[in-house]
Amino acid sequence: MARPRIAVMGLFAADLVSRVPRLPHWHETLEALGAALGPGGKASNQAIAAARLGADARFIGKVGADPFGEMAKRLYDEEGVDRTHLATSAGEATGTALILVDDSSGHNAIVVNNGATAGMTAAELEAAEPAIRGADVFLLTLEAPMPLVARAIAMARAAGVPVVLNTAPARALDWSMLPAVAVVTPNEVEAAGLLGVPVASLEDAWRAAREFRARGAEAAIVTLGERGAVLSSGEGEVHVPAFAVPRVVDTTGAGDAFTGAFAARWATSDDMGSALVWGVAAGALACTSKGAAASCADAARIAELLDLHRTATGDLA
Repeated sequence: MARPRIAVMGLFAADLVSRVPRLPHWHETLEALGAALGPGGKASNQAIAAARLGADARFIGKVGADPFGEMAKRLYDEEGVDRTHLATSAGEATGTALILVDDSSGHNAIVVNNGATAGMTAAELEAAEPAIRGADVFLLTLEAPMPLVARAIAMARAAGVPVVLNTAPARALDWSMLPAVAVVTPNEVEAAGLLGVPVASLEDAWRAAREFRARGAEAAIVTLGERGAVLSSGEGEVHVPAFAVPRVVDTTGAGDAFTGAFAARWATSDDMGSALVWGVAAGALACTSKGAAASCADAARIAELLDLHRTATGDLA
């Protein structure tokens, strides 16, 4: 079977992660329990997640001519992600993210600086058209400038390539783009912000998913953290609960692991329900490890988790 081809557009960021006993108050200096520097950025994490599931992943983005930009290039070379369309800025620094992780729960708070990604140009996007046109699935976030996001979606639509739009980080959305989107994948916070309604319960998530479809998306997934994810599509509606893991260490990158795994599996199976299961499993496994890109599981680990679940529950979904 040929490897699925996944083109991904968005941000690479260098993550500075500090584990803390709690979030600090304004004007307070809080002693951390540890810190680490590593690769991140939502789209970059999603490309790594897809590559670890065997996809031919191609990243479209921009970094600075600095040590963090070199970190990105080493990462993609090590993970087998094509970086032909990773542009380098002479004047802007590589994106960064400051991440605080609650040591007891694994939950996080993140502040992102898009850096060079914010300076991506139309010419750089047009140069990446072969990667988009040649993809089985085109995956993108809202990390690049919005005019480029809209243009990239239009390019994929013209080439007949299905688009998975991860609406993160949350920002105002041009709803006219949605009819060209095959699957939109907000989490509950992003869905609430975009639609202007609370998304607290499972029924709220169903209503939100249906509303995204009513606004033009072919299918909508709302991810719900420890409650799994819901999918609404023309083929029906599915809720996949979260998979149990021994301990949640760090939720950073869990949503990215979900999205990358979903896209890779969907490109292989053409079955959104099966892809949703793999995405939820990948998100659960990402919570068991520290870091963002580093926490993305490979196919063997996801298959093992699914086998354990089948053995324990008899559920073959």
